Order: sequence, then C-alpha cells, then structure tokens
Amino acid sequence: MNLTIDIGNSSVKYSVFDKERCIWHEQADIRSTQPVERAKSMGVQQVIISSVSDKGKEIEEVLSQANLPVYRLGQSPLRLPFRIGYKTPDTLGSDRIAAVAGAWKLAPGQSVLVIDMGTCITYDLLSNEGIFVGGNIAPGLKMRIRSMHEHTARLPLTEIPQDEPPFLGGTTYEAITSGAMWGIRMEAEGYYLHLKQQYPDIQVMVTGGDCRTLAHTLGHFASIHDSLVDTGLNTILDYQQQ
Repeated sequence: MNLTIDIGNSSVKYSVFDKERCIWHEQADIRSTQPVERAKSMGVQQVIISSVSDKGKEIEEVLSQANLPVYRLGQSPLRLPFRIGYKTPDTLGSDRIAAVAGAWKLAPGQSVLVIDMGTCITYDLLSNEGIFVGGNIAPGLKMRIRSMHEHTARLPLTEIPQDEPPFLGGTTYEAITSGAMWGIRMEAEGYYLHLKQQYPDIQVMVTGGDCRTLAHTLGHFASIHDSLVDTGLNTILDYQQQ
C-alpha cells in the first residue's frame, strides 16, 4: 500500500495505491493534514512526496510521527525507470519527473509528449529508448488571461469559459479567452506535429489542473490522464523495491 503526495502551488493531491490500482484519492488545501491521517488509517506502508513549493511543512511533521519510510522525489537519490537526458537534472521539477514516469508506465517502449497544464504548462519528451530528452515551460491558462489584464491599461480580467470559445473572438471578452485557449491548443499541436517528424510513434498525454478545461480543443491528437503524476509517483516508489 503506497501513499503518493503531490504538493502543488496551492493544493495537495493524495492517492493511495494497492499495487498498481488507485483505491483512494483526495485533493485538499495545502495546510490541511487530515488526508494524511485518513491515508494512515488505510494501512499505507510507504510514502513518496513530490513538491513544487516550499510549503507543506505541516504534512511533513505528521509523516515524521508516522514511522513510515518517506521518499522525497528531487531530494532523495531515487532510482528511476528511465534515463534523464536533461542537462541540469538538479533543477528539473519533481512533478515533471513524476509525469514522465506515469507516461513510461502507461506507454512502455513508446515516445510520449507529456503536457502538464498547471499554473505553468510543461512540455516534456520521453523517447522510445526510455530517455527523458527535455522539454519546455510556458505560461498556463490562468496566467495568460491574468497577465493580459495586469500588463495592459484597458483589457478586462475575464473568466475561463466552460464551453469551447469561438476560434476568432467577436468581442474583446471573447478575443482574450479565445486567444488564450486556442493559443494553447495551437502551441500543443505545434509541439506534437514538430516532434512527430522525428518520433513517428509519438503519443500525447495531457494532465494537470486545466487538462479537462482544454480537453475539447486537444481531443483529436491527445489523451487526457488526470492521475498521470500520481501514477508516476507510485511507479517510482515501486521501482525502489525492484
């Protein structure tokens, strides 16, 4: 029984895995420790943490009292099922490593473009030879919309539409939301088409907080995996025992 903890910029995702099957998942405020207590009561035997922030000290304190083996991706010297080709592995975010590990698990022996749509959008390539080749970081959906408002004199702060926006906006409101959402679609599709020339077998896996919001614009060339990071963390944790 494994507990995976994915600490983001504003919230924490918890998952309990019985071997490869996720049997419990919860997302909570970064200051809450109640999910840790619930996971402990389920009989977890080891824990792995991925964190992109310096927050989560309360979670660490509860875990330190639980007498469980705790692995920290990015801080502990963990074995990985693939090779890192990144030139500065010490600066590589643990969430990016975990998402690629999830892709490695779900599509063994294939090239995968992993797109994580969170606060920022990351594009990471896992080759069919099992190498994390590298990737790019771009502004996320909310960051794009907010920055257009904050860095101009007159553009309003818009809400993210629930439905697919028009390709070309007929109002300033639509122009902002369509520009942000269709811009991400064109960006993602551009990466896919460019990499497909070198990696003909490439798949595209999309995860992250905004993946469902943008799913309708990505569906024809990408598959959505809400729990890709959790799956990757569990894969890495199990890999330590092999």
